[in-house]
Formats: sequence, C-alpha cells, structure tokens
Amino acid sequence: MLTKVKWGQLSVGPISGATSSSTAATNTDDLSAHKRKLLLLWLCMFAGSFPGLLAHGHSAAIMTSRGGAGALGVSMMASGSLVGRLGSGVLVDRVPARTCLAVVPLATAVSIATSTVWSNSVTVAAAALWGMGLTYGMNAVAISVIVSRTVGSSLFSEAYSWVFTAWGAGGVIAPWLAGRLFDLTGGYRAALVVASASAVAASFAALALPSDAHAVKGD
Repeated sequence: MLTKVKWGQLSVGPISGATSSSTAATNTDDLSAHKRKLLLLWLCMFAGSFPGLLAHGHSAAIMTSRGGAGALGVSMMASGSLVGRLGSGVLVDRVPARTCLAVVPLATAVSIATSTVWSNSVTVAAAALWGMGLTYGMNAVAISVIVSRTVGSSLFSEAYSWVFTAWGAGGVIAPWLAGRLFDLTGGYRAALVVASASAVAASFAALALPSDAHAVKGD
C-alpha cells in the first residue's frame, strides 16, 4: 500500500495514478450509454465536413474550371469557413446546435447541387464554395458544443476525440475522391454531386439526434 500526503495530515491509500485505469474504464462504460448519439455525431462530422475538406484541396481548380480566378475560389471557401465559425459561436447560444447541424448543411447541399446545373456560372460556383466553407466552419463549433451537451464535461475529451476521427477520415477521403472523379470524368461535376449528397446525409444524421433545446440560453 502506497502513502499519499494531504495538506496537514498523512493518510494511507493508493496514489491517484494507481486509479487511472479504473477511471478510464468507468468513462468508457459511461460513454457506451451514448453510443448511438456519438455515432450520429461522427456521421455529422464526417458528412458535414466532407464538402469543405473537398474544397480545401480543389476550390481553386473548381473555380478555374468555371472560368473564374483560382484565388476567388479559395477566398470564398475560406470566408465561408470564417463566418461559419464565428456565426455559429453566437448562434448556438440562441438556437439548438442540432438545428444548426440540420439546416446549414441542407442549404449548402442546395447551393452545391445548383452549381452542378449551372456549370458555367462563376457566381453560382462561388456561392457553392462559400456554402461548403460555411458548413465546414459551423461543424467545428456546433459539434463540439452538442458533444458537451450530450455527455457532459467529464466525458467530453474522450467523446470528442472519438468524434473528431471523422474529420481525419474525411480529410483523407474527400480530396482524394474529388481528384479521382476528376481523372475519370474530366470535370468536377461528379465530385460536387457527391459533396451535395454528403451534406444532405449530414443534415439527416443531425435530425436523428435528440434536441439540445434545453441548453439554449435564449435572450
């Protein structure tokens, strides 16, 4: 038996490090109660970030393929991401994060789908890239908030680290798939169709989550 010293007294018992494994086991058991919700959040992270991760590697090329300047494509995606991050930070205190995760990707899906129809429009392509960035930025904030509201602060680090693996998976798959589809089809239409479908999937995954309206501060 190891000793530990408390302020003003000496007590006998295991040091804190000896209980770390049991604490981790308890946290894992607690997380298992949220398994379905965390899986849905993983899907929200993967599918919602997918369009933005695709745009990270191909926004300039998408824009130049429409006859616009590559810098415009990068700027639109980046500004959308900035607005998504800053805006959702304010918004999640006023509306449920679940609502943000359902509505914003759906609007982005519409903008991306529109760009596949008006395939020669620089303006429509710019709007689609801005929307891809918007959803990407919003995800970064809203998902961390709803994970905290779902599992609580004590389990947040374990839960969010697992959910965040979806971002890594998307970061590998999205740019590669867009490039592969470009090589196969000679354009970005197919990649944009996949990005639009992914945003729709993110929206439906969010709708399957329980509401976090109870945590909204309101005015």
